[in-house]
Amino acid sequence: MISILSHPGRTGKLLPEELCPIWGEPERIIAMKLIDSTQTNLLSNAMDAYELRQKAIASNVANIDTPGYKRKEVSFEDQLQKAEATHLKGQDQGIDSVKPQMIQEDQPPQLEDEMMTLADTQMRVQLVTRALRHSFQMIQSSLKSGQQA
Repeated sequence: MISILSHPGRTGKLLPEELCPIWGEPERIIAMKLIDSTQTNLLSNAMDAYELRQKAIASNVANIDTPGYKRKEVSFEDQLQKAEATHLKGQDQGIDSVKPQMIQEDQPPQLEDEMMTLADTQMRVQLVTRALRHSFQMIQSSLKSGQQA
């Protein structure tokens, strides 16, 4: 028996129409499995990295004239490439487990470099946003087509 999870006013078994006709599981559980995929987790981690990078850039620009200030950088893509290389060698690290890290460099920030990094980060945010939107539209489309069947 599958119980209703925190659904007000409902207890007991799911109705047959609430089960997916293909897998026999509740449709909301299947939707959560689709949402909690490697791709979605990777895109979420990328968004976290770009948010952190924008904060680092803001800090670098704000402290550009501060004597002794050292530039902050966010490492994500390099770690992702290393994780992918180990994954291809059979050592499974899982690319969706890569998290961004803030690194302090030895040199002071340069305004031109920070502005170029900001523009690059903004383009990456747009690409990840598009990929997430497409992923969620595909899930929505499959759920709608499952309801019509």
